[in-house]
Amino acid sequence: MDIGRAQLPVPSGSQSPTTPGDMAALALRIDKFLAHPVDDAAERDARFTEADPGTVTVSRVDGTMWAKIEGGLWVTVHEEPEPWRNLPLVSGFTAGEEAPKIRRVGKQVFIRGRVQRNDGGLITSSGDVKLAQVPNDCIPVALASGAAGQTLLGDPVIGLGRVEVLPQGWEKPAGGPGSVIWYSQDPPGSAWVGVDLTYWID
Repeated sequence: MDIGRAQLPVPSGSQSPTTPGDMAALALRIDKFLAHPVDDAAERDARFTEADPGTVTVSRVDGTMWAKIEGGLWVTVHEEPEPWRNLPLVSGFTAGEEAPKIRRVGKQVFIRGRVQRNDGGLITSSGDVKLAQVPNDCIPVALASGAAGQTLLGDPVIGLGRVEVLPQGWEKPAGGPGSVIWYSQDPPGSAWVGVDLTYWID
């Protein structure tokens, strides 16, 4: 008889498992309910190509967990966040009070920090100003846009700008895909610009 939610083949009474075949059947049924350790996705794909949907594998290296679904596809159930990386700034700009950083977690990207000019002058925007370039694996397929903080010192009228990350296939005078662009309608300019933004890459 099949027992439990997993419907394990465990005969009872006089039909209790006594042969190697009985034990093998039980082991095979249990196998697909285990979390199988692997080193990485390459080993996962090599060892579990024929595995049933619902098979779970876990990386020994970083704890990433994958589950197999219908169609032979693997989905990521859990992934440890990568360390923060420095956001590459373009010539003429440097880190402000909070160094610009970027981190990708799955299909989400997080940017934080402040940017200022190397010469200490004001950042002015008569159109679009490129501040940085995100790594290739962080370039989105759709435009990423959000509010950008800026200094309130001096004579700001709005005190807020807009930061964008240009997606694949986009070109502007200031830059192409992956460019971090800042816009502002504050005529005086800003001593620093915030680049805090969260977006999806898909």
